[in-house]
Amino acid sequence: MTTTGGKADHHIAWITGLRGVASCLAISTHLARAFDPDLFHPASRDGAPARLLQQPFLRVLVQGRLGVLIFFFITGYVCSMQPTRLHREPELALSLMARSALRRTPRLVFPVTIITCVVWIMTQLGMFLVAQKSDSPFIVRTSPDRMLSLCAALRSLVDNTVASWTTGDNVYDRHQWTLLPLLAGSMRVYMFLLATSKIHPHYRMLASVLIFSYYYICADVNGTQLIWGVFLCQVRYHPPAARLLAHRPSLFKCLSVVLMLAGFFAASFPEKQWHRKPWSKYQHAILVTVLPKKAHLPYFSSAIGLELITLSIFFNDVFQTLLCNQYLVWLGNQSFAVYLIHGPLMRSLLCWMVYGVRLPGQVDSQADETGESAKAVLHYPGHLRTALALLIWMPANFGLAALWTRHVDPWCARAAETLISRCRPGPPCIDDNA
Repeated sequence: MTTTGGKADHHIAWITGLRGVASCLAISTHLARAFDPDLFHPASRDGAPARLLQQPFLRVLVQGRLGVLIFFFITGYVCSMQPTRLHREPELALSLMARSALRRTPRLVFPVTIITCVVWIMTQLGMFLVAQKSDSPFIVRTSPDRMLSLCAALRSLVDNTVASWTTGDNVYDRHQWTLLPLLAGSMRVYMFLLATSKIHPHYRMLASVLIFSYYYICADVNGTQLIWGVFLCQVRYHPPAARLLAHRPSLFKCLSVVLMLAGFFAASFPEKQWHRKPWSKYQHAILVTVLPKKAHLPYFSSAIGLELITLSIFFNDVFQTLLCNQYLVWLGNQSFAVYLIHGPLMRSLLCWMVYGVRLPGQVDSQADETGESAKAVLHYPGHLRTALALLIWMPANFGLAALWTRHVDPWCARAAETLISRCRPGPPCIDDNA
């Protein structure tokens, strides 16, 4: 995707760049969970000074919640682009929306099934044994076990492939938990667009606000981000809104800076131990006042932060231009592949580089209370070695993602289009933004 093809290309490019940011946040949060979980607290212990990445604003880079929510926002935004743009041609909009809805399931299921099979093979070959012996609870928890027999292994493969789309719990790649709610969320968006396909744009926007309020009251964070994406897309194609932004550009640019800062601060709320710093205590006091009682405060605070950040980007062409950077756009084009690949590559290649390739033997020591001897673990060697390993691992991760996007993704797209063409008449219509 280029960033020089006029206003429409610029508009799509900043969404793609935002997707690239989300993929980087997904990697950074999993690295933090694996090797430095204290970063999710405002301070490592009571009374201790905050480290650099524990400070508000900067901590957003490793918390990761914002990255997941960005994917929900983009899903709502992108799914509603064609129907919103073609609101004066409802029959064409409905036809394109129906095709997009049909192809969305195979376009997600096919690549996820392929990566599950790849990780299953890696598991049976013992490529995660080092990860299982590490002293990182996160890495151990996300590393699948080898099966003792081929029949058990094949059954496990089938069960977990199905589980990706039923329970969201695939032991071969637990990071896939987001894909089921993303797929279900896209269908919610299509249902909303279908129900409002023949009403005036003003009333569709009003309906978006009402649905957003409903999801907010229900404490459905993912739902709020989906419908927020739909709403902003409608505003984007609403001529009075465009005229208002053009009439007061300086006002909206100043407002966008305030919204950006407020959004990053809201998204900084710690996942745990919020009581350790005054700023997080202050945030907690506000959140328990304004949010529904059953709301998950850290996740909801990131959602509020993302709404403010995306509104800020929407108001300011400078922020959009920054997201149209060719590197961010490139990352955005690889984002799905990066999300699928980085987990197994972290539990294999990165663990080998950080912990080594030799497995520890059983410690010859006194048996514990259960009569079992203690198991040796591989101890984390420190951040310096991890940083040096990342100099090799990161290019390898993005390089493999680029190969996936170049070779596997097109095959999945062709397979999906073949399936769709057999289900309904008409020429294939491949929309890379759907």
